[in-house]
Amino acid sequence: MLWAQLAGLLRPWWRRLTDGQPHLGFEYAWSPTGLGIRLWVPGTVPLGLVRRAVEAAWPGAHTRVQQPPELIPPGHVVTAGRLRPARPEVLPLRTEHAADPLRAVLQAATGMSEGETALVQILVRPATGAAVRRARRTARRLKAGGSAPRLARSCCTGHNQY
Repeated sequence: MLWAQLAGLLRPWWRRLTDGQPHLGFEYAWSPTGLGIRLWVPGTVPLGLVRRAVEAAWPGAHTRVQQPPELIPPGHVVTAGRLRPARPEVLPLRTEHAADPLRAVLQAATGMSEGETALVQILVRPATGAAVRRARRTARRLKAGGSAPRLARSCCTGHNQY
């Protein structure tokens, strides 16, 4: 429902060529005191549009605009990774699950000690018309017995100190 509301974020093709397409960042931030869910919005995206989309997607939800917190305090050790879908983008993500797919993510960071935090960020942007057309074309080719599309690049991890 949120993505249907945020369809207005998709820039015209000529503007995407010059300025690109902005991402939104969903963030789940755990600390010993609880979980915070945030949505990072670039300055080029109209906040009113995003606020109305969130409140329309989740009736009763309210948004609050605030300055971003410091992500990584100086001197802290960070372990990070990057995860990409293993299947080609033309293949659909599952949308029906026996259990809530976020349950494992939300449970993973429970029981942290004082001074520990966990952060999951998901960068997303709406699919362009051309990307949707390419995906449909590839899906038709696969259905007709054509070759499988390439797989996404593999995941990489890193360990950094800031």
